[in-house]
Amino acid sequence: MGTGYTYKCGCKDPSPIMLGRGMLYANICRETWNDILNGEYGPGWARAARMHPEGGLDCENTLYLCECGHWEVDTRKTMWEKGNADHSKSNLPRNRALKKSRHKCPECGGRMRVAKLEEDTLRCPVCSEVMTDLMPTIKWD
Repeated sequence: MGTGYTYKCGCKDPSPIMLGRGMLYANICRETWNDILNGEYGPGWARAARMHPEGGLDCENTLYLCECGHWEVDTRKTMWEKGNADHSKSNLPRNRALKKSRHKCPECGGRMRVAKLEEDTLRCPVCSEVMTDLMPTIKWD
């Protein structure tokens, strides 16, 4: 399940921010797992996947924020020790993270972090005004 957020700024028609996961989540995790095994995420990720073929992935849409103020929605990629048959993240107890992706800011090259919608200030990428009244307005699957 995912959540879409809308906000107020100087734009007449701002785009929603779509976070979470939908019905294609299992397919995305499976495809990403195959990409990892094929070396598309580097040798460290491929080695971890081969050492833990039962591993799982967290591939949900996440909001990332940089110190420079740039933000973007990107797929979180965390490899877990144990997963489901489709390699999606499992809620098994004592499941530990093996690898976590790092998100590099395309604007300044800095390291981005997961944004906290309740605490962080986001600026509209179109009009640069502070986005206010960020509210969940849609649930998607």
